[in-house]
Amino acid sequence: MATMHSAASNLKTHLGRLIRPRPDFGRDVAEQLRARWQDRRPVRSTARFSDIVFSVLVGAASIILPLILLGPLADHVDSAVAVVVFMVAIGVATHLGEWPGAITAILVALLATDVFWIGDRTSARIPRGGPELLTLSVFFAAGLVLAWLIQEVKNQSLTARRDAQAARSATFALNSIEADAAAYARHGSGDRAQIYGSLLRAMVAANRTAFGVLLLVDEHHELVPVAEYGIDSLTVDDLAPAFLGEIVEERRLRSVYEIARDLRFADSPIQDAGIRSVLGCPIFGGADQIVGIVLTGLHASHRFSSAEEYRLTALADKASSILAALTAVEERETALKAAEERQIWLERVIEAMPEAVVLVDLLSGFVIAQNDIATALLGDGTGQPFHRLNERLRNSEGEPVELESSPVSPALTHAEAIAGVEMLAVRADGASIPVLVSAAPVEEAGVESPTVVIVFREISALKEASRLKDEFVSIVSHELRSPLTPILGFVQLVARDLRRKGGHADSVKRLDSAAGHVGRMTRLVDDLLDVSRLKAGLLDLRRTEVNLGDICREVMNDRKAGGVKHAIVLRELPFDVVGNWDADRIYQVIDNLVSNAVKYSPADGTITISMDEDPASGKATVTVEDEGPGIAAEERQHLFSAFFRTKSAASSQVAGLGLGLYICHELVFAHGGSISVHESAAGGAAFRVELPVAVNQAALKPAAFA
Repeated sequence: MATMHSAASNLKTHLGRLIRPRPDFGRDVAEQLRARWQDRRPVRSTARFSDIVFSVLVGAASIILPLILLGPLADHVDSAVAVVVFMVAIGVATHLGEWPGAITAILVALLATDVFWIGDRTSARIPRGGPELLTLSVFFAAGLVLAWLIQEVKNQSLTARRDAQAARSATFALNSIEADAAAYARHGSGDRAQIYGSLLRAMVAANRTAFGVLLLVDEHHELVPVAEYGIDSLTVDDLAPAFLGEIVEERRLRSVYEIARDLRFADSPIQDAGIRSVLGCPIFGGADQIVGIVLTGLHASHRFSSAEEYRLTALADKASSILAALTAVEERETALKAAEERQIWLERVIEAMPEAVVLVDLLSGFVIAQNDIATALLGDGTGQPFHRLNERLRNSEGEPVELESSPVSPALTHAEAIAGVEMLAVRADGASIPVLVSAAPVEEAGVESPTVVIVFREISALKEASRLKDEFVSIVSHELRSPLTPILGFVQLVARDLRRKGGHADSVKRLDSAAGHVGRMTRLVDDLLDVSRLKAGLLDLRRTEVNLGDICREVMNDRKAGGVKHAIVLRELPFDVVGNWDADRIYQVIDNLVSNAVKYSPADGTITISMDEDPASGKATVTVEDEGPGIAAEERQHLFSAFFRTKSAASSQVAGLGLGLYICHELVFAHGGSISVHESAAGGAAFRVELPVAVNQAALKPAAFA
C-alpha cells in the first residue's frame, strides 16, 4: 500500500513538472541531484591513506585468489566462466573496498583476462582487432556498472538504516514523552513547554531536518507557536500564514522545495535563518479536527520523499494522543479548580444562612456538608449517614421517629420536596428546640445523584409568640364576654319594659338595635373563645345521636326568621341521616357556611343546602352552595387558616375576622370528617362537609379534643 502511495505521489510530481515547466528547470534538477548526492554520501566523507591502501589490496586480492585457481586450468576453462568469476570477485571487492577496491579489481581482472584468455597466455599485450577490444570494453563497462549498482545499494541501505535509526530514535523519544505525558496526566504536575519541546525535537530528528516549529490551536481557534527548534521567537505571521492556511484548508501535508522562490515566504524570518525547504503536517485530534501543525525544514533545497512524509505523518498521529492527554489534564485541572471554587462558594453561602442547613447525597444517603448552626443543633454528621442526625429529631409530640417514617424520608428516598414540617430537634444539652423542616433535591448537570438540601428553621420565638397570642386572645375574649352578657340582658329588659308601657317606639327601636350589635359582638367573642380553645386543645364534644336533616332545617328556619332576603333551599333525603355528633357544633358549622353564603351572594341569590349519605363509606355529606363570585384556586389552600380572608373579602365592606371557616375546619376535623371547597354549578362557592356516621376513634383529632 505504501509503495502504491509512493508511486502515485511521484507520478503526480512528475506530471506537475511536465504541465508547469519552469525556466530554471535545469538548475533545479542540478541542485536536486547535488542534494541527493550529498544526502547519500557515505558517512566517511574523507578517506585516510591507509584506508585507500587497504581497499586497493582488497581489490587486488579479490581477483588474484580466484586467478590462482583458474590460471593453471586456463586451457580447459572457457573465458565466459572466467568473466563470471571475475565479476563476482569485483562485487566482493566493491562491497569490501568501496570504489578504490572496485577500480583495482576491475583493472586486475582486465589484465588477467588479457594474459590468460586473450592472445599469448604468457604476456600482456594491447588487444588487437575488434572482438578482443569489444570483449575487454564490455567487461570493463560491466564491471563499472556492477560496482556502481553495489555502491548504490550500499548507499541506499545506509540511508535506509540511518532513516530507520532516526525513526526508531524518534519513536523511542515519543514513547518517553508519552510516558511523561501520562505521568503529567496522573499527577497534574510537570512542564508542558518542556514536553512540547521534546515532542518537536523527536519529529525533527525523524527526518534529520534542521528546523522545526510546533503550533497548536488555542481557545480562540487560532494557531499559536508553542515550541521552536533551530530558530527562536517566531509568530504565525513569521511562518507564512498563507502556507499554514493551505495545510488547514486542504487537511494534508504541504512542502516547499525552495522558499526563496515562494512568494508566501517573502520577508519571512526563516529565510534569514538559512532555511530553504519546508514540510508542514497537520495534527488531528478528536472528531477529526485539526489541533495543530508541525513544520520542519532544511538548510538546502530538498524535495521531501514519500517516506519522509509518511514518517512525519505517523509521528504527528502519535503526537496527537500525547496532546490529547495534555488537553485532558488541562480540562481536568480547570474542572477541579472550578469545583473547588464552587465548593468554597457553597460553604460560604450555607455558613451565611441563618438556618441550619444540611446537604445529603441522595444516592449514598451520606451528609456532604453542613453549616455551624446545624452542627450546634444536631451535631457534626459530615461524612456519616443522615440517620445519625435523624436520631436527634422528634415529631411535634416529642416522640422519636425512625428515618423510614420521618417527614424527611420522602426527600431522601424519592427526591420529593417537603416544606414546613414541624419537628423537635434535641440538642446535645438535652434541650428540645422546635423547628420547621424543609427539604428539596437540587439537580446538577452531569451528576448522576442529586443533592438534597435540608433546612431546619428554629421557631422557638414563633412558638412563644403564638402561645402569647393565643393566651392574649383567650384572656381578652373571656374578659370581653363577661360584661357583654349583663349588658345584653339589661338592654333587652329595658326594651321590654318600654314596649309594655307604650309610647316609646323610638327608644325601643334603638334598644333593639343596640341588642343586635351586642349579639354580634358576643358572636365574635365566642369565635375568639372557640379559637383559643381549639389552640389549647380544650374543646369538648358532647356527642349524641343527631338527625342531620333536623339540624339543616333548623339552620334554614333560623335564617329565614332573621329576615334574610336570600332564598334558602334545602334538598333533603327521603330518609333520616343519623350520626353520633355534637349537635351544637354541627349546627355551628352549617350555620357558619350559610352565613358566609349570605354575605357574599347577591341580594336575590339562592343558597342551596344539599344532603347525601354513602353507606359504603359510612359518611354523610352536607354541601352549601351559593351564587357569589367564587374563590380563586390559588386562595383555596389557605382558606381554612385562622384570620385568613380572600382578597375580594378583604376589599369588600363585609365585616369579619377570618375565623369562621377556620373554626368550621377544626370542628369537622374533630369529628373525624373533612371539609373542602369547590366551584358551584352557578359559578359561586360550594363547601362540602363529610362526617362519619359512626364514631371512628382512629380518625378523630388527638385526645385533647376528647
